[in-house]
Amino acid sequence: MQASVWYNYLEKVNKIMRQQNRNILLLADNAPTHIVNENLPLSNVKLHFLPPNTTSHLQPLDAGIINSFKVRNKKKFEYFINFRNFIQNTLILGSI
Repeated sequence: MQASVWYNYLEKVNKIMRQQNRNILLLADNAPTHIVNENLPLSNVKLHFLPPNTTSHLQPLDAGIINSFKVRNKKKFEYFINFRNFIQNTLILGSI
């Protein structure tokens, strides 16, 4: 995510909360793009950042999802590398 996407999201949430006359607390992790410009007026959104290195403890479901994603993509990557090596070896042996 880019910082501009984060800013746009915060502005939209703040606008919706202002229209609904609500105030919210938004918890965010410490992703590099989750920086906040002090000039960004958030009248109805209070932003609070989680302590560093606590996301895996506070969001354990993310760990399982991320692990499944890594395992699946690792298998695909290994298949691709093995296939590429097979093709390269076949082309090399075929040219001798």
